[in-house]
Amino acid sequence: MSPAIRMYFPIDKDHLDQLADQHWSAPPLPAFGVTDAYRQDDPSGDAEAWEFRALQEAAVFARERGAPVLVVAADVADADLDHTGMAATHGEHAAVGRVSRLLAPLHLQQIAAFHLGNDLLGAGDVSQDPTDIELSWFDTTELAHVVRLTSSPQ
Repeated sequence: MSPAIRMYFPIDKDHLDQLADQHWSAPPLPAFGVTDAYRQDDPSGDAEAWEFRALQEAAVFARERGAPVLVVAADVADADLDHTGMAATHGEHAAVGRVSRLLAPLHLQQIAAFHLGNDLLGAGDVSQDPTDIELSWFDTTELAHVVRLTSSPQ
């Protein structure tokens, strides 16, 4: 079994509902994670700063697709990721963190947290930088609450 690595998955409401109802979500899912490019861009940075950058790229990806910003942080096996042809760009900037896509189901027990954009929470986005999205963090035990928040009309 390959070791688990932290990845960030921009998901939509259908994937969230499937996680809530069936405790897994169907692949494929775009996956963002820490890359060598992050380490080279910020050699004095630390793992936390690089992880934040990957999370932000996943959030930007969701926003640029026109979807509400909903990102799942999960630990998945590297063997379940397809790394071919993923050094793609999206929108206005290079997606140096989009390293793969998940080809296996994403199970609820793999998820560490949910990150919701303030656009979903009706709080607006206080940042003027489109690559710095304000996110709120929710534990996996708050899944029912996250589903309610994403179901509420804003």
